[in-house]
Amino acid sequence: MKLNLRVSLVLLSIWLLSAAIRAITAGWGGLSSEECICANIATADSWQEMFELIKSDGNPPLLYVLLRFWVSIFGNNDFALRCFAVGVASVLPPVAYLIFRKQLSEQQSIVLAILLATCAPLVRFGDLVRGYGLLPLLSLLATNELFVLLRKPNKIHLTLYGLLLAALLYLHHWGAVVLAGHILAVLIGSKRKYWQSASLRPWLISVIAASAAYLPWLIALSAQLRGDISPWIQKPSLQEFLFNTPIEAVSGYIEQPAWLFNLVGLVANICAWLSLFLPVARSGRALADFNIRPWQFFTAGALALAFSVSQIHSIWRDRYLVAFTPALLLLQVAGVGKLDVRLPRRFSIVLPLLIWLPIWIPQLLSFSRLPESTAWALASELAKSGNSASEIIVTPFPTLSPQLHRYLPPAARIISFPDLERMPAVRWTTLSSLLKNDEQLDKLFQLMEDGAKKGEAIWLVEFAGAWRAEPPPGDINQMDYRSAELLRSIQIRNWLRKHCREEGKTLYAPGREHAVVATRFVAL
Repeated sequence: MKLNLRVSLVLLSIWLLSAAIRAITAGWGGLSSEECICANIATADSWQEMFELIKSDGNPPLLYVLLRFWVSIFGNNDFALRCFAVGVASVLPPVAYLIFRKQLSEQQSIVLAILLATCAPLVRFGDLVRGYGLLPLLSLLATNELFVLLRKPNKIHLTLYGLLLAALLYLHHWGAVVLAGHILAVLIGSKRKYWQSASLRPWLISVIAASAAYLPWLIALSAQLRGDISPWIQKPSLQEFLFNTPIEAVSGYIEQPAWLFNLVGLVANICAWLSLFLPVARSGRALADFNIRPWQFFTAGALALAFSVSQIHSIWRDRYLVAFTPALLLLQVAGVGKLDVRLPRRFSIVLPLLIWLPIWIPQLLSFSRLPESTAWALASELAKSGNSASEIIVTPFPTLSPQLHRYLPPAARIISFPDLERMPAVRWTTLSSLLKNDEQLDKLFQLMEDGAKKGEAIWLVEFAGAWRAEPPPGDINQMDYRSAELLRSIQIRNWLRKHCREEGKTLYAPGREHAVVATRFVAL
């Protein structure tokens, strides 16, 4: 593809805008708990240990492999890891501009790129050292390549689509959701004669090849599925699916004031659902090489399938929806010109910007002021002020353990409940059963009692939201993971308050992910 000077300058400007926003909003001080899980797995002592941790973590391996190569070159420090995340996430807007500048108009493709550069959910989750910067990029590339392959079947597009699809499957389990959306779009599009039936054969070859490439991981996947992969993910209700999906995928959350939250939610729902089901008006302005219908079938079908699967085994989480954020914004940019031909052309082109920028900019400013987590600073403070030989650090929240592991010295004694050891990552597949095991709790009490008798101080590191929470009622064996985790944290804190006394000032670390507190206890 030859790029003239003007296109090159536009491309550079879009990338600079995208990279600058992500650099400003990223938390450069340290990593959040979720990021530490990822970083600790990728930097395990050996490849074998890394893959063992991946199986317990419940994710496919591609991101960890990429990060392992990255840190082998640039180092395992927080700055290098953050550069990886920001660099990957900033690529999406310029790539989208290049892809759609001829399918849409030049102006529409620029608007789409600006939306992708400033979209609050894409920025927030793309900044994380996780796969949420690569997921929307691969999803958009694979879906576009699918429709290119169906229009112009040849070996090049067959190979590209197969590679992108395999990468998606190895990146995240929602790669399978993207593939399911592709299958639905192909089936419906074939029935509507959007492409020649002869195009289905190369598409099918690509899908079979990508699926075959994924087969080696099925053994690990079967082991992962036998346990509770991210057991705290709740089954979404129909109301949550209908009204929260546009907020989580596109608008992001504005929590205060309530009227503004409701207004933003209304706007997000109108824009998202209209873009998915808007009929293509016969009198609407034609788009040279863009058929909006297959993209609608793909996005609506994939989201509906993910919701349906989540009623059996939940796979639904807000940040996973970024796989479909580019498609939703693309449909809004492409569809807004079809609402009414009497709209001035320039106004119809910039209308999505007028809608979304006032919603996203305050969130971006908030991201720049408050990082995802500052618990790393709390852990660093413990490392500076503590004495590894005479202190025990206990956390009843396993997702905090990888952060403590990363930022506390190797000699520090960290006990993560319910595993009762220092954990570089979370063993999701066995976590729920261990959490509800009373014997594990008794073992923790004994460890803390023994430590207190020896004169060891005990630091209790918790999520601030659970600090003053009331214990949930009922039998722990009947509780969901979140309620059981909260109950255990309260039981552990109550034991410490009964057998020890608080000493010194409670440490507090705010953050978008979770605020964290650390309290020091000593023997009575």
